[in-house]
Amino acid sequence: MEFAISQAKKSPPAANKFCVGAVLVDADKGKVLSTGYSLGYPRDYKGDPGTTHIEQCCFLEIADEHNLPEERIHQVLPENTALYTTMEPCNERLSGNMTCVTRILRLKRAIRTVYVGIREPGTIIANNNGQERLEANGVKVVQAFSAQNEKETHDTNGYEFGAGNTNIDPAVLRGPLLAALSRQYQIRTSSSASFEKWRMACLSLTKFASLLSEMHQKSVSPTGKFGFHITTYAGNLPQYVAWEDGWETFFAKSMRQALDLEIKAKGASDEMEVLSEALFEKVIPRLLRPLESDGRSVKPSLVHGDLWYANAGIDVETDQPLVFDACCFFAHNECTF
Repeated sequence: MEFAISQAKKSPPAANKFCVGAVLVDADKGKVLSTGYSLGYPRDYKGDPGTTHIEQCCFLEIADEHNLPEERIHQVLPENTALYTTMEPCNERLSGNMTCVTRILRLKRAIRTVYVGIREPGTIIANNNGQERLEANGVKVVQAFSAQNEKETHDTNGYEFGAGNTNIDPAVLRGPLLAALSRQYQIRTSSSASFEKWRMACLSLTKFASLLSEMHQKSVSPTGKFGFHITTYAGNLPQYVAWEDGWETFFAKSMRQALDLEIKAKGASDEMEVLSEALFEKVIPRLLRPLESDGRSVKPSLVHGDLWYANAGIDVETDQPLVFDACCFFAHNECTF
């Protein structure tokens, strides 16, 4: 599993994906057969639509080595092949492309055991159920880490969403984040302070917009500045959260950090250097400086930070909209729209 984790670190970071690694092993001989990480192969590789998930990358390496289509690699895999993956194989994809569970099962039980680092958190797919489907089809699934470790890995952002605010309607802040807020900021709650059952559905735009507007208007920065009291993450990307007096300053430093991470991952380029210079010397000052000039000011508002349809849903019991999986900070209220 440690080797699989090392593969995950090779995955290109992005806000809307998990960086996951996997290793395919001959369990009898302890021999590594192939390795993979999410997006390890180009999009639409060999006509297979969509991005490449880790299991697919592992299988493609075997397929290319033996000049076989992916679905026939069971012909060359050892009898007792095991898969080590840092995250539970997907059983649903928003794109509609073939899932990793299906890719495993179509190999005619060549893979007998799947070792899973953690279950997939319900931030992109609400109920993945990959482990259950594998087990139902005779594949043994072994979870490498405890549920407590899994919980600690994924809850931090949500727990801290809403820090510094005691006036937000709890209807929009649900589950573990609400429990944490009630502890730290004495928000009055009822039985809502628990994990919620939710479903993906078309939200009531009026109700959702009202709750979002309330969060922006009633939130209060504890320092009166832009930033946040802990580092939050968009996927696996750390956000810039240092407290800054001005919105232009905060936004520019945030963009600089994001570009630095991009350069670190993919290397510098002349085009990036030219565009960056124009962005920081012309575009940002021209667009943002007037907001804080001639007596105007920008109120630091609590923002979700990664608000899109997969991070919002409907509470099953109340039929009310809710949001989760935040990478929040205090900013201009429109900055993540």
